[in-house]
Amino acid sequence: MVRQETDIKTEGAAEGRSARAKRQAARPGLPATSSAVLRIDDVSKLTGLSKRTLRYYEELGLLERAQRSDGNYRMYRVEDVTALQRIKEMRDLLGLGLSEIRDMVGYELEREQARARWRHDESPGSRLEAIAEAERATTEQLQLIESRIQALTTMGQSLRERLALYQQARATVLAQAAEIASPTSEEPR
Repeated sequence: MVRQETDIKTEGAAEGRSARAKRQAARPGLPATSSAVLRIDDVSKLTGLSKRTLRYYEELGLLERAQRSDGNYRMYRVEDVTALQRIKEMRDLLGLGLSEIRDMVGYELEREQARARWRHDESPGSRLEAIAEAERATTEQLQLIESRIQALTTMGQSLRERLALYQQARATVLAQAAEIASPTSEEPR
């Protein structure tokens, strides 16, 4: 049973990657087929990530280990490039740390596995479990994003308050300068 379940999860994850590869292959700079392989130099240029970063992401488990060529070069798939672009977006746009990115990648993998279960087992019990897994993973992902949004909102509010203080200080200084520049009493004639 465990072996069969693992095979189903692996097949489902592969099917999910294959479907995504077809959608993503049209991205500029990426090969048109999902079976294309790219060397680390090409992936580095496409993603803007250094070769060292690519190897580090592999070590951390953010990216599947790249297959090796006969010459022992790392060979990446289009799906890997797409995953790296998502990781970079999470890092740069959301400001997520690597441990948070690992969690996000894990949630996506859990959803892929739930989709595989849904496709391969039509029993209501199994499908309800798949829905519950996908729902939990999505909820946890959303909580992570919402906590980041809340932190950014709080920071933004703090900056707006600081700007208001600067504007108030500017108005005070301008009013004082205007009083000094204009005579307050009439000069004798």
